[in-house]
Amino acid sequence: MKGWFEVDKAGLAMLMERRGMAFVALEAIQNAWDEQGVQNVSVTLEPVDGRRMACLLRVEDDSPDGFRDLADAWTLFAESYKKGNPDQRGRFNLGEKLVLAVCREATVSSTTGGVRFDDDGRHRLRGKRERGTVFEADVRMTRDQCADALAVLQQLLPPPGVRTVVNGQVLPAREPMHSFRCVLQTEAGDEDGVLRRLRRTTDVHVHEPRPGEEPTLYEMGIPIQPTGDRWHVDVRQCVPLTLERDSVPSAYMARLRAEVVNAMHDRLTEQDASEAWVREATSHPQASPDAVRKALDLRFGDRRVMLDPSDPESNRRAQAAGFTVVHPRQLSTGERGNIKRIDRDSGTKMVLPAGRVFPTHGGFVGPGGEAVRTLAEDQWTPHHWRVVRLAHAVALHTLDLSVVVRIVHDEGGGYSACYARGGRGSLTFNAAALRAPWWAGDDAAAWDRHARLVLHELAHQIESNHLSDEYHRATCLLGARLAWAVAARTVDPLGLGYSLGD
Repeated sequence: MKGWFEVDKAGLAMLMERRGMAFVALEAIQNAWDEQGVQNVSVTLEPVDGRRMACLLRVEDDSPDGFRDLADAWTLFAESYKKGNPDQRGRFNLGEKLVLAVCREATVSSTTGGVRFDDDGRHRLRGKRERGTVFEADVRMTRDQCADALAVLQQLLPPPGVRTVVNGQVLPAREPMHSFRCVLQTEAGDEDGVLRRLRRTTDVHVHEPRPGEEPTLYEMGIPIQPTGDRWHVDVRQCVPLTLERDSVPSAYMARLRAEVVNAMHDRLTEQDASEAWVREATSHPQASPDAVRKALDLRFGDRRVMLDPSDPESNRRAQAAGFTVVHPRQLSTGERGNIKRIDRDSGTKMVLPAGRVFPTHGGFVGPGGEAVRTLAEDQWTPHHWRVVRLAHAVALHTLDLSVVVRIVHDEGGGYSACYARGGRGSLTFNAAALRAPWWAGDDAAAWDRHARLVLHELAHQIESNHLSDEYHRATCLLGARLAWAVAARTVDPLGLGYSLGD
């Protein structure tokens, strides 16, 4: 009786060669590593002399049980003892078949017997080994492909306690630079034998790549795909793979990157923070507050504010004060969403709006969104009143404006005074920044500092941008008008409480 379908071995081989020929050795090695009680794995991969496209592959292990069921070598998608165990690498009974597709001949010898594959099909062998399994194959592989495959094998991360030798060279044990635990998607068979994806807590090892190595995603020491990130990342359970077993879904990679950056954020550099993999990590809903904050610090510095479209002047003041003004377009949708989430959960702002730190409109909102305390007039000292009267007089005689004057106590505001245009105009002094010595005094020095700040703020009635030439001309104009008003005695320093001497 014929089966439902057949597999074209040559066609399958062409498909598999696209992923590089290292997989041939990797599949055999991972099977050897997975065997119970294995302590030694020996790999030989070398070109065959006198043949243009032929390499010998030999993988031997010393597992006491050996290859449990020889039928697994040729039965695609059969039940596998690994299927319910996410801590072992194989799960489809597929790897051996993919390897056989690119072999001219192959032999499996183990404790349960042997089988040979050649042009005439497969043949059972009578001999049995006392322990372990040997896989030998004549592989269709060029010398360049063989060299590339050997380079990949040098990047293996052998499991602890398993001595792994490649062409006579012992692969060194590579201790991770950091390990952490997190919940990641994996694959395992359920009680009915159905292979399902589930979330499971696992260990993740982070390794520093050696010179010349490309950062790679590993599954329990077996390289899966280059990542372009900074470190090797070795997931210590089955990862969800495509049928060709050479990549993971993009959603899985994004989640893994977020977990890595959460664990390694204190080792990120300024260059890392602008790389696509860190941006993806800090855009993920799983990104931690510490990771997001660290990435912002590296990209924009800790002296940063968010562009405030409602207060354009505050953005310019922030730049003049050496702050980085962050435009929303510099952040991804995910990054902005995480910032809002973390702000909401913590009750504080990761990036304050420029108008909060350098307000020019008297918004009276503190860093945590709380209302800023306004000092009632009955709380004003005589020193406060003298400055307020000066502000009223200067506004009236230089701008013909009856200005509203307030005094607030905004400890986190970062400003001494601010001015809001429109209507009567509003001038706000911040007593948290202007301490008692600033208000005190009735001499020429007190007049200088009080009049200078009042003129600075009132000039915004004419021009909002205090970095522009128009603003500088406005301050000169108001200074000239104040000098004329004092000379004409319409503004009287003595009457305002200043004793300026002879």
